[in-house]
Amino acid sequence: MKKLWIISAFITASLLALSGCSLKPIDAQNNVRRAKIAFNNGDYASAENYLTRVIEYDFSYSDGHYWMGRCYEIKADLKEAVYEYSLAVKFNPASADAQQAYILGLNKLGRKAEAAEAAALFIKHRRPEETDYLNIGQSFLDANMEEPGVLVLEEGALKNPQDASCLVALADYFFSKNNDQKGKDSLVRAFKADPLFPGLARRLGVLGMKVDIPEPTLFSKPPAHERKVENTEK
Repeated sequence: MKKLWIISAFITASLLALSGCSLKPIDAQNNVRRAKIAFNNGDYASAENYLTRVIEYDFSYSDGHYWMGRCYEIKADLKEAVYEYSLAVKFNPASADAQQAYILGLNKLGRKAEAAEAAALFIKHRRPEETDYLNIGQSFLDANMEEPGVLVLEEGALKNPQDASCLVALADYFFSKNNDQKGKDSLVRAFKADPLFPGLARRLGVLGMKVDIPEPTLFSKPPAHERKVENTEK
């Protein structure tokens, strides 16, 4: 009887041990979700615990590495953060969040050439329908990564021809670098994309540019070729 009890106890303990060190795919997703909630609430220790379980279960789980990188970055351990971001990108190259974090992390570490190369690959292979051109381009410019930042914003303007946001961001950047001509050119292009963009006509007027806004039809903007901007500077 005692022998049977010992065997039963051993089997039970073994099952508990196995259940404690393994996760189902749905559990991995739930643990990443819990980690994100903990992270956003400032409970980084709990976030790391959840993510560690996910990564131990499936080392190729991209979101687990991305959020672990976020935890390391909060702790100012940028080297480990970039390593986690690199794994997130490796296992899911389509993740714009992971790509962006990896590129900016490399740049912060002073690995400029690697950051530029990663940015070029990101711009080439991203999914355009899932790309937040304005925020990604602005984040590159804020990190003094001019080439990828300008490329992303230019492409954003191309993909969304009636949205002036990317062109206004470009103008602000060029003005901040004392490149007034490129700044003006970007504002003019922005006006032609959307003459009703808040504050845009006033900014052009301050710069000595005369703007002519045709009366739009109901629920529509005037075609680009009808939007005129003239330089009134003498």
